[in-house]
Amino acid sequence: MASESNPEKKRRLKPAAETVREQSARQRDVDATEKKSYKQAFFKFIGKATKPIWIVPFWIGRFIVPKYFKESFRELKNITWPTRHTSRQLTFAVIIFSVIFAFLVSVVDYGLGKVFKRVFLKG
Repeated sequence: MASESNPEKKRRLKPAAETVREQSARQRDVDATEKKSYKQAFFKFIGKATKPIWIVPFWIGRFIVPKYFKESFRELKNITWPTRHTSRQLTFAVIIFSVIFAFLVSVVDYGLGKVFKRVFLKG
């Protein structure tokens, strides 16, 4: 009746002791997680044996590669790439511009070649 008059004070029960069956089940679970196959043990051994080899690329990437390159690759992830249709249009525009520019440069080169031959060879 005292617990009904004061609801803040609740009676707490001691946790029950673990039974033998629960202890053996827990131990089986622990044993199952601790057991490792030969394959896992082999790869763990290989990992530890090759650790000095893998440290070299880590140091190269960490200290030798300039910060500029790391940040450049990080920025490439933030780029909004054009669609396939836009890429085709821009590629076509570049090809047309290149052909026209090459034609103009060759015409000017041919003309200047003729002029200099007349001036220097007959002059």
